[in-house]
Amino acid sequence: MNVWQLIAHDHAYLAHLIAESRYTFGGPAIHDREEVLGGLIDELAAHAEALEASLYAPLRHLDRTRQLAEDLHHEHAQFLGQLDAIARSRRGGFSSKTGMILDVALIGQHLRRYTQELIPAAQELLSPAQVDAAAHAFVRAKMQTLKARHGRRSDKLTLARIARACAVCAAAAGIGYLAGRSASAKGQKLLATSTR
Repeated sequence: MNVWQLIAHDHAYLAHLIAESRYTFGGPAIHDREEVLGGLIDELAAHAEALEASLYAPLRHLDRTRQLAEDLHHEHAQFLGQLDAIARSRRGGFSSKTGMILDVALIGQHLRRYTQELIPAAQELLSPAQVDAAAHAFVRAKMQTLKARHGRRSDKLTLARIARACAVCAAAAGIGYLAGRSASAKGQKLLATSTR
């Protein structure tokens, strides 16, 4: 998978978690609802770290995309903080369906900015080598963040934990694919130069 496919996969999974989270509000706090919200927060945090390592870092060095990368970084911190506050308030038994709807709108707007502004600029400005490096950085950062956040939770097996484990496995498969693709491309270059 290239970095664009990895990001698209993440966005689809985040959209699924957002849709699930909409159904978790409005009633008393129960463990499964807390797990859905916790899973959404974990995935958003992992996505942010992966983008920070893969795209924000190189795009901050370019005049054209510096401000966009900074804006998206701050937006992400803002709604992740709001989701953390909602998770804390729900643990206290307070339910805020309206607050979650506002957060979902902010997250949706943020994801649209990625697809409509950041990704097209990155596709235009980054070299093929930078794109390959971004894919490797994305997978590495996401795996590290999910592993760190997963380790802080209890050992109870839930649907959200299984989903996170699947996401980590998909990220590992992505690394394997990228490594194979990279080795294959190097092999083709060597073959082309040896036949001349």
